[in-house]
Amino acid sequence: MYKMQFLWVLCLVQFMYVAGASAQQVESLNPVESPKAVGPSAEELRQMELKRQEIERKRQARIQKRVARLKKIEADMAKVDDIILSFTSRMEDIEGDIRDLNE
Repeated sequence: MYKMQFLWVLCLVQFMYVAGASAQQVESLNPVESPKAVGPSAEELRQMELKRQEIERKRQARIQKRVARLKKIEADMAKVDDIILSFTSRMEDIEGDIRDLNE
């Protein structure tokens, strides 16, 4: 009977030892992570930031070109307005001269 109890205690101690050793091995292992779960690396983040900056630079360049084009159009419109006002003034002078001649 003591042999049987001794064997049970021995089995129990061995089971506890094996369970403890397995738990230590599991703790020492690095968890397996999928690349997608980890996220982008520092190099990938840097490349993404550079790409974003390049896109923003190109967008700003397009905006500056459009603004320059609009300013040129506004300057041309101002010239046309000056020409129209000049012709209007001349026509009024001519009409005044015609009235003076008719009187």
